[in-house]
Amino acid sequence: MIQIQYKFEGKEVKCPNCSNDEFRKGHKKIEPDGTEYFELICLNCKHRFMDIKIPYSALIGEGKKFTPKELTDLMIDSGLNVSMELAEDIAEHNGTTQLLIDILRTNKYWQKGEESDGWAPIHALHLLSAKKAAEAIPTIIDVLRYKPEDLGDWLTEEIASILANFGSAVKNHLIDFIKDDRNDEYARSAATNALMVIYFRDKDSNKELLRQPFLKEKIKEAFDKGLMDPDMIEWDDVEYAYESNEKKLFHDKDPMEHFSRDNINHLMEINYPESFEQSHKKRIGRNEPCPCGSGKKYKKCCMEKETFY
Repeated sequence: MIQIQYKFEGKEVKCPNCSNDEFRKGHKKIEPDGTEYFELICLNCKHRFMDIKIPYSALIGEGKKFTPKELTDLMIDSGLNVSMELAEDIAEHNGTTQLLIDILRTNKYWQKGEESDGWAPIHALHLLSAKKAAEAIPTIIDVLRYKPEDLGDWLTEEIASILANFGSAVKNHLIDFIKDDRNDEYARSAATNALMVIYFRDKDSNKELLRQPFLKEKIKEAFDKGLMDPDMIEWDDVEYAYESNEKKLFHDKDPMEHFSRDNINHLMEINYPESFEQSHKKRIGRNEPCPCGSGKKYKKCCMEKETFY
């Protein structure tokens, strides 16, 4: 049982039954509009009650203004469930850049365990990329160098597109990173993929990338030495990537797509399948027959047992 000093929207919450302020967290439900419902269970009197977190879109609809620190704190507190509205406001505000960099530099934000843990750095990477914040590049390169395991699947799935969005500002950083064989091989691969995207987005300005010996020539040398697995990639695939004028690269995408509702729901379903299933249950009317088959109305039967209804 986890005892917590629970705070909601910056305000301490107390049990409505006994005024105790220590709770066990129950389930969480997220509505399609981003409204979140939390179940709290009082550790003193065992009373169960619900708290609600209003979505950011509703808060700004009421005319509330947020400082850069408040915006990034909202992002951290939201865990995975960061709305596009909040992400766009953070990306557009100049004052949030250093705060996002600080998130990447702070170990506690990388820790996993609770649903809110581990997501802030992932969001920060996408937002700094969307902002094209060149001052963040050295920190992001350090993340690649020292935290490849913390990135997990993001290292192979998203980091290349995040890096590529910085364009010419990141090229030399990536070249130096790839040349250093002490760096993680998957991180170096992500850096190479980012260079490919940068090249294809503007071939005329990036012709020098194809002249770098560590790229095409070194890859050909690896094929000639039998170091490449032909079941994974063949030399024809490499040449096609260099010569094609029509190829749409997997890593050529807008970093803000990360915050689309479809993607957030997809990540919720993958990472928190039980919570996602509970959040997307069909709402049962209070006076409808209880789905348990008792013959009673839902409000007189299982509604009292359910966390959410």
